[in-house]
Amino acid sequence: AVLCLAESADGIHWEKPSVEIFTFQGSKNNNIVYAEDDEGHLPPHGAHVAIDPSAPEQERYKMLHCARDKEGMFVAGAVSPDGIHWAAIREPIVRWASDVQTVAVWDEQHKHYKGYFRGWGDDNVPYGRRRVDHAVTDDWRRWPRPTPCLITDANDHPGTDIYTNAFTPWPGAQDAYLMFPVFYPHASDAMETHLAVSTDGRIWQRPLRER
Repeated sequence: AVLCLAESADGIHWEKPSVEIFTFQGSKNNNIVYAEDDEGHLPPHGAHVAIDPSAPEQERYKMLHCARDKEGMFVAGAVSPDGIHWAAIREPIVRWASDVQTVAVWDEQHKHYKGYFRGWGDDNVPYGRRRVDHAVTDDWRRWPRPTPCLITDANDHPGTDIYTNAFTPWPGAQDAYLMFPVFYPHASDAMETHLAVSTDGRIWQRPLRER
């Protein structure tokens, strides 16, 4: 897996500039900005990039992604001054089997980072029932053990998993947060995007159950 750069002025029309950092098929004429290489970068599976307004310039952009070593899956990180040139963080951000989608942002109002991770069940073993887990920290490089914040309930089909969480602060609002999680009922084999809202980022409600 690699992470590639695309840019847009309107969110509709996108360009893929050549950044000439990594060699692919014998050429550096590509838009790859992060990949596994001889310097020890980890392949960025399920990567999430965010701008951190509280960070020094060299770490203004932050990335989280899933990685694996001999001990199992974990959440890895990298930092960048421009979102193009990345420095990998060698130690796990948190030892947690979160493959997709880990989202972490700086919460300016509460002066900490809010993180949302894949959860797999009580023992966090991959291939259990999927849910969304939550943690907060003052140090982006060190996260506590996440705890569940969004799970399926009695109104969901019993064979339903929650995939990407798509967390975001509610723009222009205080103490208001949004999620657009994908629910996957295995029986129908169809993805459903739902809305979830929260006033603290920990307890979530789903006001509209329609997809």
